[in-house]
Amino acid sequence: MKRSILIGSACLAAGFLMGYGMNLRTVSAQTAPKERDGGMLYEQPAQARLQDGHSFVISRDEVLKNFPPADKSGKVAPTTLSTTLGWDPVYSLMVMRRPYMDPPIKSANTGLMTHWADAEMHEEKAQLYIILSGTGQVTLGGKAPMEHHPILNGQHGGGPLEAAQGATAERVKPGDIVVIPPFGWHQAQADPGQTLEYMKVDILQPRLEP
Repeated sequence: MKRSILIGSACLAAGFLMGYGMNLRTVSAQTAPKERDGGMLYEQPAQARLQDGHSFVISRDEVLKNFPPADKSGKVAPTTLSTTLGWDPVYSLMVMRRPYMDPPIKSANTGLMTHWADAEMHEEKAQLYIILSGTGQVTLGGKAPMEHHPILNGQHGGGPLEAAQGATAERVKPGDIVVIPPFGWHQAQADPGQTLEYMKVDILQPRLEP
């Protein structure tokens, strides 16, 4: 059953990437990096650069072995391995770990104490989260309170998303896929004692307005 879920997740992600890649690769080739997104995708490790025609498989077991969950305080074990598993000017693949932090830490955006990383919104990229381990929720939509300025590389940050701001909390577990279009606020919120670990697929979509 788990194998079927993972295969289905991979197929969905691959189809999503192919659709975006066919539409965006020409635009990407014609636009300078700093005009698109501040050059963020070009600052990734050279050895993770994806090449057309060279396909590969990412093993969930290897990812979880190399990047174990955070401890109860939110700290992850030190490693020399890059969490960027592949990238090109159109998309990138990255391992993300979003723990429940206990004790809580001070939010960089609001200055308030929180158990999770702050909410985000991206103007120039869509994202897929493929949940690998852990339980919790991903809160989507609405508008984050106390939005931070300035906005860097099209990325917005703000306080926690809640129903009062028009957001919806969706429970997630391993095998689930979260689809986040550009201009969609989102926040990963692990359960107490848990780390939400997921493959994040960033898909560049340059545009100025929703």
